[in-house]
Amino acid sequence: YKRQLYNSLVFREDKEGQITHFFLMNMVSTAFERVPWYETTSFTYGLLGICTALFISMIMFLPVRFLIDRRKGKAKTPSSIWARLGRWLAGGFSLLNVLSVVGYLIATSNPNLSVYSIPSFVVGLLSIVLVASAFAITSLAFAVLAWKQRYWSFAGRVHYTIVTLAALAFIWLLNNWNLLGFKF
Repeated sequence: YKRQLYNSLVFREDKEGQITHFFLMNMVSTAFERVPWYETTSFTYGLLGICTALFISMIMFLPVRFLIDRRKGKAKTPSSIWARLGRWLAGGFSLLNVLSVVGYLIATSNPNLSVYSIPSFVVGLLSIVLVASAFAITSLAFAVLAWKQRYWSFAGRVHYTIVTLAALAFIWLLNNWNLLGFKF
């Protein structure tokens, strides 16, 4: 008794003659689809890495800034409540986003974790990213206010703005991969 597998490739074109799919035909047919550049793994992991690095930089920056301010004492004019709230928001969304990335890595490291249902751990992660997203969107207004009112140093404003933009890119990334909200 001999069993032969027949492999062949079949391509599908669109109206303009561009290849859109290819199929691997054997015992089980498999379809492959060309994805846009922003859905490739290199772009996704690259953006995820850059955003995470910027979030970690904000988490590390805030305690250092606090210690520097404390060391200078009260001789320095106290910063505006809006400036302090903006820093807290940026620190909050940065910490929550880093926790969500670590949580997703843990959740996806065990393929048996979500075989029968969505674990409550993942539902918690989805809740965390919603809160972090609300903080990030609010921080956009604080970034504009920081430039208008000249909160912090120039480098501090640039860092805050870049981290806030990274948070908005992270929101887009999560939404693109259906990880923003409860889409299950």
